[in-house]
Amino acid sequence: MEFLNRLKTTGMPIREMLHYAALRESGVGTEAERSALLEQHRERVRAHVAELQACLLVLDTKIAGYAGKEQRMKDYDASIPERRRKPTGTRQARAR
Repeated sequence: MEFLNRLKTTGMPIREMLHYAALRESGVGTEAERSALLEQHRERVRAHVAELQACLLVLDTKIAGYAGKEQRMKDYDASIPERRRKPTGTRQARAR
């Protein structure tokens, strides 16, 4: 039962868990099929973990960008009109 809970936690579909349980119930002679089922699931779990690791890196980077960067964030978070350049023709002409 604990193993099935782990499979559930890792996202194995119920249909596959039931198939695995039925194979296990059948006993000897189903080891290769059970192993293949678990290996396929392991690859899906590894891919999901890699995706989560990439997301975690993005979050860590974003959080680090906020730490100690108060003024930069104030400038960035300014409302759109405050960040826009002044309209053309409103700049003072340079002395020649």
